[in-house]
Amino acid sequence: MNKIKKIIFLIVIFTLILGNYNLAFGAETTNNENIKAVIEKYFDNYYKSFQKMDVINSNEFLEDNDNTYFNKAVQEFMVEGDKAIGLYYKDYKVSLDYKDISISGNNATVKVLMHLDYVYSTTPNSISSLSSDYTFNLVKSNKKWKLSSINCNSLAADCFKTLVNKKVKQGLSQRDAITKAKEEKMKSIEQTKKYIDGSAATIKQQVVGSSLVTPATSFTYNRMLGRNYAQRFAEESDLNERFFYTVPDESGGDCTNFVSQCVWAAYGGYVEGNDTLSKSNISNKVRMVNGTYTTGWFGGRVGGGGSGKWESVTNFWSYATSSKTYGPKGTGVNNNNPYYNLSPSAIKYGDVLQFGELTDYHHSTFVTYTPTSPQYYSDILISYHSYDNYNANLWDVIISFGGNDCYMRQIYFGTAQFSS
Repeated sequence: MNKIKKIIFLIVIFTLILGNYNLAFGAETTNNENIKAVIEKYFDNYYKSFQKMDVINSNEFLEDNDNTYFNKAVQEFMVEGDKAIGLYYKDYKVSLDYKDISISGNNATVKVLMHLDYVYSTTPNSISSLSSDYTFNLVKSNKKWKLSSINCNSLAADCFKTLVNKKVKQGLSQRDAITKAKEEKMKSIEQTKKYIDGSAATIKQQVVGSSLVTPATSFTYNRMLGRNYAQRFAEESDLNERFFYTVPDESGGDCTNFVSQCVWAAYGGYVEGNDTLSKSNISNKVRMVNGTYTTGWFGGRVGGGGSGKWESVTNFWSYATSSKTYGPKGTGVNNNNPYYNLSPSAIKYGDVLQFGELTDYHHSTFVTYTPTSPQYYSDILISYHSYDNYNANLWDVIISFGGNDCYMRQIYFGTAQFSS
């Protein structure tokens, strides 16, 4: 009898333990599902705002703090910037790859890779795409999860952060600095809209061209090959799948490294359909210029490095447009002048565009789409690293860099000499 009682007791204990485990597992599953639902709704509202040209209110699942206020400000002025010229998303699709969901009581941290495919109204036959790592923090209150912080790698956010930080250094609180910076952005958009509507005169620009001496083996600049390389690698998030090394953000970012790769590809370093030969060309510095860190123009394979002229915004400009025996033959246009002095019709796919606030250039991009005769900046699509975007609209980058305060210079390329 005692033995039977003991067995019954053990069964009861086991049942209670199993029940508690199931309850805990069920609660964790429910939390995960609810958290994912909030994040998915956030992205849907965010990008639908660019489709509707009107910011969709997401306050129901956003905590009110400086971080979320900052992110809402970025969304508001970017939507307003597109709306000013009638630019919108015709369609979009968000894909989320959840890397980690950590829950501790009423707090959660989520790491997710967001991939966006979208189509601009001005380029309906071209698909644009963006990949970005996000880290979300969430808090649970009254049984509902809300986003308490949103952190990602974004060109518009980084440019805006620089402006906000300047105002904080002037003595404003973080919230007031964000408000003031957003007001300036909105005013800049209004002024930019008036300008592109025809209220200013075009200024003739200086052209800086490189010339090559001592003819050697000539190689034409194949714009399409450069574009195809950009299409393949603009968004490759697995660093080990890339052909070249990556410059980390703390070392200046990967934008000019990527642009140099596209130029290298256009000169024939990239052999479509033969990755083995393409990688061999990198190792052997084919269509590059050997030398030291300060004298050469070269980039290495994954895990390696490159020269200053290969990966620095300003050094690349100076080198590409200089006279030399070997190396890319670039012609520079519109240096140290605002974007509106460079006509959209002068920009072709395969060109390089560099950006800065006033004359502080710090971002390089590769033009991956233009119609036959572009009339507007929004007709042009560009690709770049550091923010891993393929076919971003040129207009969005101009707005990110301050509208009329955006300085934009161009490099276009011709037949060049290389030793191999």
